[in-house]
Amino acid sequence: TPRKNEWYLVRVDLNICQSIEETKKCRETGVYYVDFYSKASYDKGILMPGGDSKKVAAEVMPDSHSRWWLEWHDFQFRRGEMVLGKAKEFDPNGGKAIAERLMQLVEDENNNSKDDGDVCDEEESTDDGDVC
Repeated sequence: TPRKNEWYLVRVDLNICQSIEETKKCRETGVYYVDFYSKASYDKGILMPGGDSKKVAAEVMPDSHSRWWLEWHDFQFRRGEMVLGKAKEFDPNGGKAIAERLMQLVEDENNNSKDDGDVCDEEESTDDGDVC
């Protein structure tokens, strides 16, 4: 039975679309690889273990004021069919996620500085004669 007024927050990943056989022609077929996002449990009114023990229940937040996190599920294959299991919640501001984003920023900065023609080591000069 179709549900009425249901919507999903997704992010289309065109790089992955180009690497998966089923989505390589996504612009022609309309079949894309997407990441689904779900409302954080706490914003749905679910008090997670380790949360604020003084609260009896979490407050349900409206969608416009909620945090949205990537939705991940356990999965397994049964008789050749993929079966989704329980959803996992990953805090995008957890220590590991922040460390990964910082490493990506450093890597991007290093790649951008290599692309600049005027970047040089100490005591070297650029093509136009300027000393670094």
